[in-house]
Amino acid sequence: MRDLAFKPNPVATAPSADYFSIARVNSSPSITWDWCIIENIEMRHPAASVIVLLVLCCGVFSQHRSGIHSIDFRNFTYPGSRGHFSAPEYESSGFTLKNGKSGNWKSGRSLERVLFGDVTGDRREEAIVVMNAENDGSAVVKHVYIYTLKNGRPKFLWGFEGGDRSQGGLRKVYATNGGLAIELWGKETHLGGDLNGSEPTAMCCPKFFTRSFYVWRNGTFKESDKSEILPNPMAATQCPACLPDAEDKEWH
Repeated sequence: MRDLAFKPNPVATAPSADYFSIARVNSSPSITWDWCIIENIEMRHPAASVIVLLVLCCGVFSQHRSGIHSIDFRNFTYPGSRGHFSAPEYESSGFTLKNGKSGNWKSGRSLERVLFGDVTGDRREEAIVVMNAENDGSAVVKHVYIYTLKNGRPKFLWGFEGGDRSQGGLRKVYATNGGLAIELWGKETHLGGDLNGSEPTAMCCPKFFTRSFYVWRNGTFKESDKSEILPNPMAATQCPACLPDAEDKEWH
């Protein structure tokens, strides 16, 4: 918190120095409300004023910070890809996850993780839902659904399907600087582009990944001109398509 200020209560009686009216506390950028305003709280002791301020404001911050976090995405109905985003490998209509699963191992969806961050630049957190497209083959394809809160209810914003392992498979997706970063395995791999044959390597063993950046414009995410091709730090290990432990923990 910052800009914490106390001001003497103009209506307080003597001794006026013992009375305080709590002004305003500017919240951090990740909190959904811009200001916590608590006026005209009279306390005879400054220390008591601080305690009341912290209790009340922290309660307000906690309540609003819990907004998108309070949605149970493990038990949730999703719109599916059809009519919402391109999914050439595993298109789907609407479905409902129950305890993180829908359908079966041959044809279904399973929740991998839910991340939170500001991806639209409005200083409010959105939810990034990553799930696996279950299939009866060896493909490892992930779908991503991004949600915001509107009038207290989750609203679908955008989604995408990654490729399969070294051919544009999803490595990571996360919020960064008020935008969205998407990392796909392979060289020059981009959503909507050619994900096949991006580098001469086996499906299991990507040697590089491409990091692209997206900004929210006119109701959708637009890819920026900036992208990076980076070496896979796990390429020489027994699990080339895994994340290093530090990155995996950070991504949760």
